[in-house]
Amino acid sequence: MNKKTYDEVKKIFSDNGCILLEEDYINSKYPMCYICVCGKESKISLSSFSQGRRCIDCGGKKKHTYESVKSYFDEQGCILLSKDYINSHEKLEYICSCGTFDSKNFNNFRNGQRCSNCKKNKVSSENHWSWKAEKDSKGRDLIKQSLKCLYSYRNVKSYNLIGYTSNELQERMQLHDNWLNCKDRDWYIDYVFPIKAFVDHGISDLSIINHLDNLKPVLEKSKSEEYSELEFCRWLTKIRQKKINLVCNLSWKTRILCGKRANG
Repeated sequence: MNKKTYDEVKKIFSDNGCILLEEDYINSKYPMCYICVCGKESKISLSSFSQGRRCIDCGGKKKHTYESVKSYFDEQGCILLSKDYINSHEKLEYICSCGTFDSKNFNNFRNGQRCSNCKKNKVSSENHWSWKAEKDSKGRDLIKQSLKCLYSYRNVKSYNLIGYTSNELQERMQLHDNWLNCKDRDWYIDYVFPIKAFVDHGISDLSIINHLDNLKPVLEKSKSEEYSELEFCRWLTKIRQKKINLVCNLSWKTRILCGKRANG
């Protein structure tokens, strides 16, 4: 490949909105002084410049135009209010997708940072990392607690015993009346009717003890083992009826298969 002339190199810089300050061109690897499109004086080789790199203030990449930045804000459901774009480190005023006025530099905006209102929603309730990370352990804790009270221990998967997944547990907790009071704080899952109620009635079926209707989100677990005998019996009758209806709704092939597995 033929070596470029000084005039050709100078034109490459000029075509990209930059000004070459050197008076001589040595080779494509030699760093040359120039004024970047953002106005900052810096050094760069022709090879790096041709690859789209620029000064540190421009992030080492080709400078964004106001139109491209505005288009990106639009794609994110936000409205750019600032009328000028200097570089990726200068703050830009905008209206967030949630309707809140805010200002962020373009680097932070591209990295997913938004207004304080969106940040609060992102780290609260079901979006919080602690809920996503702990929802499985919360379910396992229920199993351990009930097995301990029943004086039996089994090396089987938790959700094979209770009949629902961690996602279903999460959805039910979010629908509970207590959720609004618990979602932004340290919370636990507790029983509506204590395990003692089931032990008193000779019930060891973990799918009934840990039924979703018997669970609730709380800020502090109750140590009381008291319960209403009448309310518990009414609840138990309702849950057992649900299980009967579920079995009746299964196809005859499924019921035979379930029966074989239970007997096996």
